[in-house]
Amino acid sequence: GAMADQFHGAPSRAMTMVGVTGTNGKTSTVQLLAQAWHLLGTPSGSIGTLGAGLYGAVEPTGFTTPLVLQMHALLAQLRNDGARAVAMEVSS
Repeated sequence: GAMADQFHGAPSRAMTMVGVTGTNGKTSTVQLLAQAWHLLGTPSGSIGTLGAGLYGAVEPTGFTTPLVLQMHALLAQLRNDGARAVAMEVSS
């Protein structure tokens, strides 16, 4: 993970990150949080069951929680697209 983080320029350090865990409600919570940030004027993104991307432009990925290499690449893309906050579903 550390090598992928360094390779992508430590994207999570450039944004507010929130991970949502639990048995039920992860998808709804992540989407509501991304929407709240958006409405408050903070460019935001999400990663989870519905896909990954900036609020309003989430694209399907086929997974809920990405593998470590995918996650750093997605975070770097969100950062490069202007996100200042990211909410993501976290599952084992």
